[in-house]
Amino acid sequence: MPLKRQVCLLGLLFISFFSVSEINIKGSAETVYDGWGKPSAEETQTLKKKAENAALSRWASQQGASFLKNYDLVRSQIEDRLADYVITSTVITEVLDKETKRFNMVVKVTLDDTRLLNFVNDSSTVANTNAAEKSLLTFVFVSRRQDSIQQFDKKVFKREDRSSYADGAETEINNGSDVSFNSKSTSSDEVTVGGSSTRKADNITYKVASASEINITMTEVFSNAGFEVVEAEYIEEETAGLLKVDNFKADFSSGDDISGTTQRNAAKGTKMIDLPYLAVGTLDIGLAEDDSSTGLKRVAVTVTGKLIGLNGRFPKTIAAVGPVQIAGVGPTSTEAEKNALKVASERAATELVNQLNSKSIK
Repeated sequence: MPLKRQVCLLGLLFISFFSVSEINIKGSAETVYDGWGKPSAEETQTLKKKAENAALSRWASQQGASFLKNYDLVRSQIEDRLADYVITSTVITEVLDKETKRFNMVVKVTLDDTRLLNFVNDSSTVANTNAAEKSLLTFVFVSRRQDSIQQFDKKVFKREDRSSYADGAETEINNGSDVSFNSKSTSSDEVTVGGSSTRKADNITYKVASASEINITMTEVFSNAGFEVVEAEYIEEETAGLLKVDNFKADFSSGDDISGTTQRNAAKGTKMIDLPYLAVGTLDIGLAEDDSSTGLKRVAVTVTGKLIGLNGRFPKTIAAVGPVQIAGVGPTSTEAEKNALKVASERAATELVNQLNSKSIK
């Protein structure tokens, strides 16, 4: 196959992967039926709907505890309009026990999860608040890429202690005219062997990576959920430099976290201009590897984040996520990294939104 066509096909595959809005999931239900023989058509249909609702519940649980809390608030509305969210439904197994009159069914349903997510988010407090009453939110998420990893050989120390012991005896022989002596001796060695091994931690150097994909994705998630977002770069000057994106980048390029000073200053500066919410986070990008299952490049990203409320006297963490590791694949290391960053930042922002919605924050 020509190289150009291969690249085009790969591009279509990735577009399809990231735009997919359908998900397959199973659900099961059981009922006790009346009468003789088989359950009626009405009982069978009722059981199938019950199994489809079980699949919906299973899907909601997989989204996390915060989302499930929001889902429960509108569960009855979703179940009443099941056809809007179930694209296809197929019965996999039916088990009928005529002695106990128990009827069990397992179905596989294809859900329109984008429609479901939108409905749950649209039912949140912030989504139903007038724009003039919504609080502003800003965020600083920075990423870094592993530049090199220096590994050290294990240092081994060996020690051997030796001890020697000797025993002897002397015998006098007198034959009347001469005196002679015989001696006998024995010796033994004792050896004690010990030691230790020491391994030095890997020396990893980092480079700060571009945050454009992160900013676009997170702004989209927060905005779609109904929050009013102001990007951090636009308010740096108004905070008198207390909130400075470069400070976050400098901290994360040389350390394992954002320093307390940088976070305190950012919170102080954000509160100073009456912004009540500040989200901060980090994304650690691993080295690219070959993905054995696809033959493509694979990059893993570890994301952590938290959202800080600034309304009170002291800043308070009101939502947090991570550390969560997300992997992305692509035909090149660059594409794999972009895909991983997109999914990781989307996952972090979505979880923060779910936690905010569960607390009815607007």
